[in-house]
Amino acid sequence: MNVGLYIRVSTLQQVDKDSLELQESMLKSYCKTHGHKVINLFKDAGLSAKKDNVRPALKQLIQFVKEKKIELVLVTKIDRISRSLKDLLDMICLFHEHDVAFVAITQNIDTSGYMGRFTLNLLGAIAELEREMTAERVSEVMRHRASNGKWNGGVIPYGYTTQQRIYKQSIKEKKSKAEAMGIASKLAPQPKLLYTDKDEVIILKQIFKTYIETKSIRETTDKKYQRNNKTIISCGL
Repeated sequence: MNVGLYIRVSTLQQVDKDSLELQESMLKSYCKTHGHKVINLFKDAGLSAKKDNVRPALKQLIQFVKEKKIELVLVTKIDRISRSLKDLLDMICLFHEHDVAFVAITQNIDTSGYMGRFTLNLLGAIAELEREMTAERVSEVMRHRASNGKWNGGVIPYGYTTQQRIYKQSIKEKKSKAEAMGIASKLAPQPKLLYTDKDEVIILKQIFKTYIETKSIRETTDKKYQRNNKTIISCGL
């Protein structure tokens, strides 16, 4: 079987300790034992597994896979090719699409056999569980922040403002950066909190008053609202 060997270390210190040579020796020994033919050795030295886009040897390996120059990708451990389970599974799916097997020799992972495929399916389920747990944790954090008056980002609700928004408005009004920050810090001391926008609150009160009086959404949305005797907004709900 035509094989591509992939080896990687993430730090220059590891390079100096001959980790690359050790990986290469282990993989070539495996190929000799199993009668595989080494087509190419792909080597990324001193590069993190988190940065797939800047690993030239990995890019070259993927190109070999797409061009069907190899039938098997061999690594010592799965974290040599990726520390992200999702990225690893995506990559192995790419290998599968081109009829290329994947083997991590020290972890008994071999996608050409049913046990290897089962292991990967199990890893995929774990990855999905991890994604859902992460999403749930994020939601819990956002709810907790909101309950403490903190803003989770996105569109600022009408009637509220933030330190950054006040700062930007002050800059538009030709204030210096120092003056703008002073104003923003005074009106909105904490950058992560929402604060009442007094001008917009005036408009909101007019909107609520109109609806209470008319009981009509159309009349409420069609009316022009004023502040300081100037028409400044149409509700536009």
